[in-house]
Amino acid sequence: MSTSNKASALELSVINLTIKMFSEPVLELDLPLLEQHLEEVRDRKAELLAACEADPETLNSNPKFAELLRSLGVEPPMKISPATGKETYALAKSDEGLKELLEHEDERVQAVVAARLGTKSTLEETRTERFINIAKRGSLPVPLSYYAAHTGRWGGCLVADTEVVVYDSTQGKVTKRIVDVLPDDLVWDGVEFVPHEGVQFSGYQEVIHWDEVTGTEDHVVFTDAGEISLREAMQGAHRIQIARSPTQDDVDAARRFTGIDQGQD
Repeated sequence: MSTSNKASALELSVINLTIKMFSEPVLELDLPLLEQHLEEVRDRKAELLAACEADPETLNSNPKFAELLRSLGVEPPMKISPATGKETYALAKSDEGLKELLEHEDERVQAVVAARLGTKSTLEETRTERFINIAKRGSLPVPLSYYAAHTGRWGGCLVADTEVVVYDSTQGKVTKRIVDVLPDDLVWDGVEFVPHEGVQFSGYQEVIHWDEVTGTEDHVVFTDAGEISLREAMQGAHRIQIARSPTQDDVDAARRFTGIDQGQD
């Protein structure tokens, strides 16, 4: 067998394994342990809320939480949004300005920030609930996409609500949720509008949020350290590069590509 044939056979084996990990799962989850952990997580959230005497609506709203901090004599931390270039509240779980307030001299400030960090991110609770539901059905499927990155590794995806700029043949240049992108839309990749092979459902997976981007840990992003995974960007505190916005020339090129002469932008 030639080298190329051996490589093809190996790749087919990997594809087969990827499919089987999802369609014929063998990982068993400990249902009682998961249910116990969920109860502990919920109890901890209740304790945090009681300690700061703030309702969930205030804790989960940036403007209202900022006002709560001001009422305690603390000016809320700010940052420059990579997406807009404008100043915004630095109240995300990963923002250093917010985490520093956990060591504030005023214990009331420590309490409300601890509650914010404990209730704003419901990832642990929703993850546990999802695992409990899976455990009640059977084994744990492994949702991976074969050869999802240029390196050939298994890959991840962006969440359904991620917004992308596209050239729509009927609307011109518009912003859409990634799940609403049509097969004949041209997607802005930061350099030009390009065709795509359609949005693919990659199963239900846990996601992380870093620098205004929410996606699976292995989703590839462009940063000041090069092309790395979202997880690596978060761990190394690497800023995600902001793509330039399309110009009128880019829109005109997309219009010519689609073969439609229209005046919409």
